[in-house]
Amino acid sequence: MNLRAIQCINCRQPLPDNSFNAGFKACPNCGATVQARLYPALFRELSTIQAGQIDLVEGESSCFYHEDKKAAVHCAHCGRFLCQLCDMLIENRHLCPQCILSQLSKGQLETLQRGRFLYHNLALSLAVLNWIVGWCMLGLPGMLAIFFGVRAWTAPPAIYQKTRLNHRLTVAVAVILGITSTALWLIFAIYVLLYKV
Repeated sequence: MNLRAIQCINCRQPLPDNSFNAGFKACPNCGATVQARLYPALFRELSTIQAGQIDLVEGESSCFYHEDKKAAVHCAHCGRFLCQLCDMLIENRHLCPQCILSQLSKGQLETLQRGRFLYHNLALSLAVLNWIVGWCMLGLPGMLAIFFGVRAWTAPPAIYQKTRLNHRLTVAVAVILGITSTALWLIFAIYVLLYKV
């Protein structure tokens, strides 16, 4: 970390090196009273800290979750200091376990999704169902197959899939079956209404 990156909160000018961890000092640029307290863990490279390092030096910051371990990084979301054991690098951000759980429950971590709803399988199932028993259901499964087929085309595919072609092919077959079965049902309904068979 570059010490020159630490700025005065009043004038936004860089603070000199001798103003860190020295109590309240006057900013040399604007004269405002500032206190800059920096922890040594902010200056250390990750490679210099070993996992499970227990011995703390006086003045070192400790992990929020493990008081007997040195802090390696801080959480990008909440700012808690983390040791190598607690640090999790997700989406190029260092996060603590608590923030990962909260963001996962809110659906904010796309890379940790456990599963996805497979709209393409639902669309194909409804299209086939419409061909089997759709005549007694007024063509509703065929219309739903079209709706979920269009939805599946824009939705992300399954997390574990064979190929993207499999996803697109399933959607195309479902939509074609849905359109043809719905069209046939509409033609049949119009025929029955016009000729009152």
